[in-house]
Amino acid sequence: MNQQKLSELREMLSKQGVDALVSVKPDNLFYLSGFECSQGYGIITKDRQIIAADARYDEWARTCLPGWEVICIDQKHTVYDVLRDLRAAVVGIEESYISLHSYRDFTQNLPQVAFCDISPLIAALRAVKTEEELSYLRMAGRITDKVFSYFIDYVRPGMRECDVADELRSVMKKFGASHDLFMTLISGNKTSMPHGSTNEKVIEKGELVTLDMGSVYHNYGSDMTRTVVMGKASDKQREIYNIVLQAHLLAAEKTKEGMTGQQADSFARNYIAARGYGDAFLHQLGHGVGLNLSDGPRLGYVKEGENILRRNMVFTIEPGIYLPGFGGVRIEDTYTMTEEGCKSLMSATKELLEIE
Repeated sequence: MNQQKLSELREMLSKQGVDALVSVKPDNLFYLSGFECSQGYGIITKDRQIIAADARYDEWARTCLPGWEVICIDQKHTVYDVLRDLRAAVVGIEESYISLHSYRDFTQNLPQVAFCDISPLIAALRAVKTEEELSYLRMAGRITDKVFSYFIDYVRPGMRECDVADELRSVMKKFGASHDLFMTLISGNKTSMPHGSTNEKVIEKGELVTLDMGSVYHNYGSDMTRTVVMGKASDKQREIYNIVLQAHLLAAEKTKEGMTGQQADSFARNYIAARGYGDAFLHQLGHGVGLNLSDGPRLGYVKEGENILRRNMVFTIEPGIYLPGFGGVRIEDTYTMTEEGCKSLMSATKELLEIE
């Protein structure tokens, strides 16, 4: 973990009166330590950082995690024994992740310990990216650009959605991604479903085609959506496309550091509503991007959008219009917040493409 981030986390724990943080969520555990495992604990105190895992991971952890203490746990020496040895009176756990069963185990085995939720602290830390993280995210964005360029030269009417998606996964790796974060390609009336699934449907002339994909580079992802038309766009397709495009550009231009996610969402939402399609924008404006798509911040019209947008946060802007029985349009880029405002990590065109 970046030493500056580790210092920030320890300062957060001190302010909250937390003696020890215990992380079990795999992506948080990786973020804190670089440790990947199916079952283990990352423990951070004011002066110690510990990985507690069973014998399967012991040698690997000792070899690959310099600066971390590694404690082998089993049925005779458990994570609860480790915490007792630390004499931690207040322990922070990830209440938003652990099961009720796990929570009961903690409280029953450590009855003298007060537990609190440190999920928000880790989320706040992960939301603001380091320069190293930003470099990985930029590369993931460039790879995704290349895949989209390949897609518009490759896709043609008569192809099956699943076959096109498989081809794009393959070329994504050739362009430098370790794997795809996700790959969703839908066409025709299915484009009215924000989370429609790719299947064996044949792409036909005259249809809208929505490609939503993310590349992973050094464990960090990207998220981009483009909607194209197979052949000549109809007046209706062009109308809703242009509304979504202008809503996207407006939100990207006006969203600034210090605003809330709700304010960012309102720029696009109000624009779309003023043109008669407010009920057809079915989701929030955007979400954070990092190790996965659960990073903060949230750009939404509900309470979770109250978070403040800060410099070096990375998030999507993705307005959409979805009309059942007709189709839908979504245009999405991943952005980083800079001193000047939002800067896209993608360069692929957002203009309407008609693919013959």
